[in-house]
Amino acid sequence: MARRSEHSRNEIKTMVLEAAENIVREQGFSALKIRQISADMGYTVASVYMVFENMDDLNTQIKTRTTEKILQDITSEKECLAIAIAYFEFVLKERGLCRMLLQHQTLRNLPSEKAYDRAQAELQMCFCDSLNVINSGYTELEIDKASKVLMSAVQGACLPLLMQNSVDQTSIKNNIELLLTCFLRGWRK
Repeated sequence: MARRSEHSRNEIKTMVLEAAENIVREQGFSALKIRQISADMGYTVASVYMVFENMDDLNTQIKTRTTEKILQDITSEKECLAIAIAYFEFVLKERGLCRMLLQHQTLRNLPSEKAYDRAQAELQMCFCDSLNVINSGYTELEIDKASKVLMSAVQGACLPLLMQNSVDQTSIKNNIELLLTCFLRGWRK
């Protein structure tokens, strides 16, 4: 087993997150256990709890990192359709982690929830900013509501990728394109 002194607290935290993400990718969220994470890292269970308050905290931080990775993939896109397709492609690439976004619900109010909420708000702002550019005749509140609906619709369109084993990916991508085309046609009027 490795010794804590070999790595800083931040390095251990990163190692835990990476080991946990690999478990979720390969085996699913239900397989995520502290003992498995610590064994994969070559550290003790106590080392994991040294850097995370509890399992909920770890799960929430994985969700935050996943959302931040989605943001990295979509922030270069400025148009709604491109953002939606980039989101779809991320879900294809990281099904296990995206499934976890749906499966894990925190049981208590944790400080790490604030970072997750911020990341989710940034994701929604990507849609909000792209809608604002298209038609500035809407109020800020209308744009905010529309971007939330649009983001939820895109996430919902991606659900079959997360919930079914065999899915026609092309059909889902076409559905997203149709959804965005119809939505944007109405938005521009």
